[in-house]
Amino acid sequence: MILDLNQVSKTFPDGTEALKNISFSLESGDFCVIGGANGSGKSVLMSLIAKLENPTSGKIATEYAGLVFQEADSQILGETPLEDVFYSLTNTGLKPAAAKEKALKLLEKVGLKEKAEHNARTLSGGEKRRLAVASVLALEPNIIIFDEPFANLDWKSVKQLCNLLLELKNQGKTIILLTHEIEKILALANRFLILYKGEIVFDGNPETGLKENLENYVSNHWLASLWQQFHFLSFASFHLKEKPIPFDNFYTKVQPLHSMHQPPFATFAKFALVAHWQTHT
Repeated sequence: MILDLNQVSKTFPDGTEALKNISFSLESGDFCVIGGANGSGKSVLMSLIAKLENPTSGKIATEYAGLVFQEADSQILGETPLEDVFYSLTNTGLKPAAAKEKALKLLEKVGLKEKAEHNARTLSGGEKRRLAVASVLALEPNIIIFDEPFANLDWKSVKQLCNLLLELKNQGKTIILLTHEIEKILALANRFLILYKGEIVFDGNPETGLKENLENYVSNHWLASLWQQFHFLSFASFHLKEKPIPFDNFYTKVQPLHSMHQPPFATFAKFALVAHWQTHT
């Protein structure tokens, strides 16, 4: 067991109960998606697992966890991607030559080797997030926690990040991903939790979760009203046996249909296909 929470609660000085009696455990290699609307307690839970804060009550037994923040800029310390990862590695005691060699390998792993000497601040949002992953991997954590990794990313960056998460999963990494955009990643998970007002309202596998009436807990915006469409498309993605439509071809066809001012059903179709593509790749 790589993580175990037993009756964990968190109450802030003003009396706000952020988490109430949270209990669950993970094994090495698990990919756990934790969903819930903004304010459900996801970020507080992340902070407790990463030992950034202490619980008010309960016990947490965990191995070392590395954290990829939602705002990746806050994790960039070097002027270039190479410097940033190099800095993390020197903190592990590696000599400069060995640290540089390993930093380049990590940047290659996350698809940033060609930008190793670029100004890190000019990278795209998705590239900065992948750089943060490289820096976290440099510290060799037992658990990698992603906090809202798809926030403010365009579709191309979402695709790149999904590819990276798939690779990490295939390498046997233990991953906890906290998001209210579960439609983008649920197909990769073997564990699915939903938080609502600081409590776990669902804990099980994704296929079971998609059969449940969870729309009141998942989100407080249009995602809830379209749960039925998402439910159907995502659940189907677990069972389709044919080779999926080429990823980029589908993106080219569907992307023009999607905007903030149009019904977002195309978005659900798109990400359901992503799920299908991920489970068959």
